[in-house]
Amino acid sequence: MVNDGSTDWTELVVNHLRQKYPHIECLTKRADGSLRAGAINYALKHLSESECDLVLIADADAVFALTVVEEAVKQFERDTDEEIGGICSAVELVGQGLLHRLQKLEYGGFNADRVATWRNIMIIHGLCGVYRLKALRQVRGYTVGHLIEDYDLTVKLKKAGWKTVFNPKMHVQTHSVPTLRDLVRQRLRWYRGGVQVLLDHGVNRFTALDAFNHIHFLALLVVIGLIVGFWVQASGGRWTPHLWWHPIPVMVFFVGWLGSLVQLKWVKGLDWKDVLLRLAILPELLYYTLLSGVRIWAYFLEFVSAKKRW
Repeated sequence: MVNDGSTDWTELVVNHLRQKYPHIECLTKRADGSLRAGAINYALKHLSESECDLVLIADADAVFALTVVEEAVKQFERDTDEEIGGICSAVELVGQGLLHRLQKLEYGGFNADRVATWRNIMIIHGLCGVYRLKALRQVRGYTVGHLIEDYDLTVKLKKAGWKTVFNPKMHVQTHSVPTLRDLVRQRLRWYRGGVQVLLDHGVNRFTALDAFNHIHFLALLVVIGLIVGFWVQASGGRWTPHLWWHPIPVMVFFVGWLGSLVQLKWVKGLDWKDVLLRLAILPELLYYTLLSGVRIWAYFLEFVSAKKRW
């Protein structure tokens, strides 16, 4: 593990664990502003391909199922001809409260998306990924300075000819973001980081789907703005909100809602309260409205080149 200038008891705890597990090594790195990407690159320099060919990279708060390493190795062994560069785990959130449950349902959607594209996933998330060491060396590890360095690394692996896959049997837990303020800060970093990757790598076959998602979101905002503007103009400058029961948008919403029910299959640790929350519709509608606002603000911050915050 890498102790990147921590101010807690990390180094002391690891040295204590080494008494029982002597194979653990703690690398102490001076905090130089390179953050997580720099810390991982520092660790990779100390690894030799003669000692290991696979590397598990995880966040400090990740909790692994006992079979995570075993499942990853099995997949590499099964797909020796596929040239897999990295494997991504499934995520289960732990926590409590309404905000936790909303994030838990959202992460179930993330898992479902990875299942749908499991042989060519868009991002190997930072919570837990297992990589070929030679693949990481080929792309020169992580790019320091990226807000979401995991997305950047995944694109670099794909451009170098490596495959990025998903293994739903690799189960890893992490804590949900506890407060609304922390959630907004996290998503600002995610959304700005996604735009940064597109600007750095351009629109190509590896980033086309993400670029389409951004275009679709912005186009939807324009359409909503035009509809609201039309209503205001048609009502003599006054807009009175009312439900619009046209069959086409109602049908589109209903199909999307049915799809969200199917995605419940991929929510780890699902219980009846989660199902009830999805059936209620309104809480998630307000949650995603908030995230849409955060996304718009992230676009603005990136457009004006505001200072990046991790």
